[in-house]
Amino acid sequence: MDRRLDTRRYLKSRAFLLVLIVALICTFVITTICAINNIVVEQNQIQQKSVTPVFDLVNRELLKPLYLAESFANSFALESEIYAEHVDEDALLKKLEKMEKRFGVTVFLALEKQRRQYMSDGRAFDLNEGEVYWYFEALQEDKAIMADLGQAEDIHLFFDVKIVGEGESFLGYVGVGEPIATFLDKFDEYKSQYGYDFLFVDDRNEIVLTSFADLIIIDQFAPSLSDLGAFSSRDIDLRNLDSETVVMRNEEYMISEIAIQEFDWRLLLLTPTEMRKATVTKTLLLNAFMTFALVASILAASYALLLQYKFSLESSSLTDSLTGLSNRSFLERQYIRLRKKQAMLCVVVCDLDRFKSINDTYGHNVGDEVLKHTANILKKQFREGDVVGRWGGEEFVILVPSKSADLGIKIAERTRQELASAQIYADGQRVQLTASFGVCFGSAEKPMAKLVGMADVALYQAKDQGRNRVIAKDFYSTVSMDNFRASA
Repeated sequence: MDRRLDTRRYLKSRAFLLVLIVALICTFVITTICAINNIVVEQNQIQQKSVTPVFDLVNRELLKPLYLAESFANSFALESEIYAEHVDEDALLKKLEKMEKRFGVTVFLALEKQRRQYMSDGRAFDLNEGEVYWYFEALQEDKAIMADLGQAEDIHLFFDVKIVGEGESFLGYVGVGEPIATFLDKFDEYKSQYGYDFLFVDDRNEIVLTSFADLIIIDQFAPSLSDLGAFSSRDIDLRNLDSETVVMRNEEYMISEIAIQEFDWRLLLLTPTEMRKATVTKTLLLNAFMTFALVASILAASYALLLQYKFSLESSSLTDSLTGLSNRSFLERQYIRLRKKQAMLCVVVCDLDRFKSINDTYGHNVGDEVLKHTANILKKQFREGDVVGRWGGEEFVILVPSKSADLGIKIAERTRQELASAQIYADGQRVQLTASFGVCFGSAEKPMAKLVGMADVALYQAKDQGRNRVIAKDFYSTVSMDNFRASA
């Protein structure tokens, strides 16, 4: 029976350990997945925070001038000059000047028929090949929309829209431009607010605009990406730079690429990796703390369950399953505790009289009820500090810390009387219950077996003298219950 019980306890312990390991693994996996998801979300948020303002910047500073140029190319405002055989240059220049003042941008009209270009600042000049490079480059590329640099003395970014007449005949270009300095000021504001740099490159990988101050375009010369050391590596595909990492100005950047389809540009958004690393580190630390807190909670709960389980095991291993009293092992432990205190005590041994006859007459079920009833009476009669336990069979042992034998004898006698008056019935008949008691008084420094043995001797004397009585012993004399009554 004990071996089967130990096997069950072993299996329960293994099952609990397995559940704990599975719980910890699940916790680790779940928190790892959550950490990865949080990092991905964090990166997406970083990307969103950087890209969203960029779109606003592109729409406001780049596409707005382009839209103005498209509007001018298709409006009636310049229609008479565009289709005229002879242009009233003074009237056209005044009209362009008004448009510049109204919209705050430089406006020009380049007419193919006259091969002349008219500027809103009042200038007009012939479109001679070898002198006006942008016009003839535009003719060769045959694009509907172009972006180019102009006015060497005050670099402007111009957005040129082709004018097409009936039968797809080419009539010229309408352009709207803004100074490069205007864009750089806006880019500085953006960089100071969001902490990112960027490069605008055209379809030839030439840098048209940038937030880097040392890449300012001079004399209409646009540097190429390949001229920059960060992009000169053969391992980098200049046509697809999204998610590439480059080092510029002694700082590492992560590139996000955005296409600006209106004029075949690409925006290279450069995010400092230190900023991303700091954000990722913060996310990792937060998730690590959450993981630690969750694992610590599981371990704490497991420890509490283990303590409870250990207490339950100890309680079940030290408790008599039938009566609920302490068993022999627990009594022996408590005796060791009293020995450490060098306590004096009475060891009381109680044995039910003719218990075998009760089992034979009424059956073992009634016998079990008698044992339970006896246990309840013992628990009620003895004090809180006393240790009541089932020694085996129908025998009970009680440890009563006391400075004399009198206390143990008094409690034993009171318990004997209570048992004798117990009302237990089987098949409508009252079961007569009596018990004999042996009491031994001595020091806990003595071995328990010796004191229990002396109490057993007293118990046997009580049995020999007719049962249902209390006899006490110490190491010097035997005191019968009759003598105790006489002195009481």
